[in-house]
Amino acid sequence: MEQKIRIFPLHDDEDDFYKFKIEISNHNCSIISEFYGYSDVFNDFSNKLIGFPKSISDKIIFEIGEDSKTWAYHFLFKVLCYEANGNSAIHIKISNNKEFADVENSEFVIKTKPASLNKLGKSLNEWNPYNNKEFIWIAENI
Repeated sequence: MEQKIRIFPLHDDEDDFYKFKIEISNHNCSIISEFYGYSDVFNDFSNKLIGFPKSISDKIIFEIGEDSKTWAYHFLFKVLCYEANGNSAIHIKISNNKEFADVENSEFVIKTKPASLNKLGKSLNEWNPYNNKEFIWIAENI
């Protein structure tokens, strides 16, 4: 299984508000989920990824919702260096925040190089869901 992130809009309304489907995988785990957001939902995250890491302790957080039953879902992507040589990872936690019988949680890591994360940032920054119906990034393996 490839380490990748794939995003595509399922539909949009006239206010540039989208329902997105996201597929994320590493070598052993994968998740498919949906979330809502504007076309620029990744702008701040992508801009920070382009210059990552500024130091070995640099950390980038992308979050939608909260880990709380008052939210329909929680998406958390934490980007950080996990080795002194700069090897990096995206720690992914996604939950639908439902009760026991309907719960869907996933947590795993994509390990990659900072240059691959910089490419993710640049590609996400250039992606427009209105013009390009699919975004895909394949992580460079360490």
